[in-house]
Amino acid sequence: WELQFQTLSQTDARREAEDSVWRRASQQRKHRFAGARQALSAAQDDIIANLRRSLEGLEEDQFNVDNTLVRQANDFQKSVDPMYHQLQDLRAELRESPSP
Repeated sequence: WELQFQTLSQTDARREAEDSVWRRASQQRKHRFAGARQALSAAQDDIIANLRRSLEGLEEDQFNVDNTLVRQANDFQKSVDPMYHQLQDLRAELRESPSP
């Protein structure tokens, strides 16, 4: 009995030691994963913030492009208007002039 008891005690002690090692390793993995999750979350927040800044910049660029296009269209209209009126005047003169 004594030998069986001693063998069982050694087996239990070995199991407790193995369980302790596994628990410790499991805790370490949990801490590493928690750290990795925090790092990923922080990286994701940074990416989102950068995308928002880029989008704001693109919206500002689009606004500037729109303003430039409007200004160019207005300038073109101003340069074409006199020619259009000249063309209208020439047409009127041609209608009024006697044909040969």
